[in-house]
Amino acid sequence: QSLLPFEKHLQHVKITNNTEQLKQFLFQEAELSEFDRIDWHNQVLNPKSDYDNIAQWLFTVSSLNFCFWHPDNTAYKLELNGKIYSGYWALAAAIERGRQLHINLLDNNYVCSQQFTFEKLKLCFIDDGQKECPQLQKRYQILKESAYVVKSKFQSVDQLIRESNHSALRLLNLIVENFQSFQDQFSISLQKDFNQQKKFVKGQTDLKFFKRAQIFIAELFYSAYDYKFTDIDQLTIFADYRIPQMLCQFKVIQYSDQLLEMLKDPKHLLEAGSQLECEIRAASILAVYKLSQETGMKQIMIDFLLWNLFKKIQAGSLESLFGGTEVPMHRVIGWFY
Repeated sequence: QSLLPFEKHLQHVKITNNTEQLKQFLFQEAELSEFDRIDWHNQVLNPKSDYDNIAQWLFTVSSLNFCFWHPDNTAYKLELNGKIYSGYWALAAAIERGRQLHINLLDNNYVCSQQFTFEKLKLCFIDDGQKECPQLQKRYQILKESAYVVKSKFQSVDQLIRESNHSALRLLNLIVENFQSFQDQFSISLQKDFNQQKKFVKGQTDLKFFKRAQIFIAELFYSAYDYKFTDIDQLTIFADYRIPQMLCQFKVIQYSDQLLEMLKDPKHLLEAGSQLECEIRAASILAVYKLSQETGMKQIMIDFLLWNLFKKIQAGSLESLFGGTEVPMHRVIGWFY
């Protein structure tokens, strides 16, 4: 709701009415997909039993689920048991490696203790090329903070979830109010100058994205934890790098020529909280909100289908879908996604 008034101020990203191709794709994929539950058990790194452990695992992963690429634009990769993982699954592999090394990142008592040092975390996350995981010091700080808050205020992640009383929005508020690293929001004053990318100061418009917090809630709903929320349809898409890119490919959102030229530069970086970044994320959320209203699909399921589409394109199985053209994704170094 905080983003709706922002639409009229969009200057560099336009929400179009070109939705028919995407609607056809969504309806087609919805018929082919297992739409009730994501296939949790087939993923080897996912925990399979013990509700408390699944809840803690999901929360830890959601706390650290951001920015898996190095400044030279190479992906963060990690080897575990003879297999190479990248991105999100490299994070899951790092948690499993920690377990094998008796560095239990899921144990809040241990993470809060002096035994859990930054050097211990590095042992879990050293990547396939012996590079340090991007923003590892920030991940260490977030782990410490999250473990302390869970332990001191809720006793366990499972208890945090139960306090929501089956309301996704109540759980979202509990997370955002109590965990600083999930406070993915900006209070901004709008700039007319395209080249003004500085982080906004207190101003006229509050923008709330809450990407990682919402992913955590959605995964509780669709994972083996299988917690029922009565208002899951109130969650938005998870505004990150790839969903805006896919929406732009379908021409549901459209970048200005200036913004598009900027994104084509492989060395470009938007500043976290800049107007350009906020416009891309806000326009994506608002466009899918409208699609959800028109199609009757949950916003988080549209996100799921678009993410699956990106993975298929990445694997080379849908090369002809957009005629070989690719809209570049935006890049930001931050910890919200």
